[in-house]
Amino acid sequence: MPYVEATGAKLYFEESGSGDPIIFIHELASDLRGWSAQTCYFSRGYRCIAYNARGYPPSDIPEDFASYGWEFAVDDIAAVMGGIKIERAHLVGLSMGGYAALLFGLRYPEKTAAASAVLIFFVVPEAAPVATGAVVVGLRKVYADPRFWRLAPLSASCIGTAWALQGLWAAQWLRDVEGLDRTEVVLHLFAMAVALSLGAILLGVAADRLRRRGVGPEILLALVAALFIATQLGLIVRLPIPSYLLWAVVAAVGAATVLSFAILTEYFPKQLAGRANAALNLFHIAAAFVVQYTTGVVLQHWTPQAGQYPEIAYQTAFALNLGLQIVAWIWFALPWVFLRPTSRLRPSGS
Repeated sequence: MPYVEATGAKLYFEESGSGDPIIFIHELASDLRGWSAQTCYFSRGYRCIAYNARGYPPSDIPEDFASYGWEFAVDDIAAVMGGIKIERAHLVGLSMGGYAALLFGLRYPEKTAAASAVLIFFVVPEAAPVATGAVVVGLRKVYADPRFWRLAPLSASCIGTAWALQGLWAAQWLRDVEGLDRTEVVLHLFAMAVALSLGAILLGVAADRLRRRGVGPEILLALVAALFIATQLGLIVRLPIPSYLLWAVVAAVGAATVLSFAILTEYFPKQLAGRANAALNLFHIAAAFVVQYTTGVVLQHWTPQAGQYPEIAYQTAFALNLGLQIVAWIWFALPWVFLRPTSRLRPSGS
């Protein structure tokens, strides 16, 4: 089996085809086999490389939990390139792999040839023509509506943070701050996955029940955001609350998109609601990436000991982000304090 040497692990890889290299980086719930259709297609004109990340057999599974993290994921891409003598490559990543690819492009721009979106543009068949002018006009209406800009900061900062923590920093906190072993960390992450699924159902049911009582989804989103802020504060100051409960709340807030999208359907008519939802989801994804990246930047101001950052480093990073969420919550609540929200439940004109 072919392997490349990375820091603390050997990584298994497969390659096919010849030409400009494309490296495929798999998601959390898959391995290199998830790219079989893509490598089969692109190998007709490209050199396709897919590898299993550390922890995914037959790649090595380091025993030390400190041998995992986004820094290793990024450097493992460089190790693969170095091991098979590639200087530059196109990177195609999905979910966890997409995050690693983005950070790799930021850290090693000279090694990154092009974005996967460029390849997709040339390969995917053209769809039926759409009225681009109408799309642009619709988006202008969405972005020109002050209610969108009242909602977007709170929704993006809270939901984006929930995604960022569950996707990356929860495991690091549980290991470095809580001092949990690998098994306990995995159990916490499993509980968070369950909480995310249940959160979507429970928030949808709650929004429907409250709407029948005359309470709109704006109120529920504000309450959920306030609970989320209080939960993060509890984590930062280390309140004696079971960590399973606190992190379950964090994960469940990641499903609060059901509330944000419900609010947008009340702000905009049907023909604009879909575009408004897409516009807001762009903010969610961007916020998740920014929170993941800036948290790492803040942590790097401290020197890790035995591969672990000190508690104060995480508390500082989380507190800075929490401050932005509090500002966003105040911005969202201001109209209730100073203005009578007469248009809150009325769609705007088309």
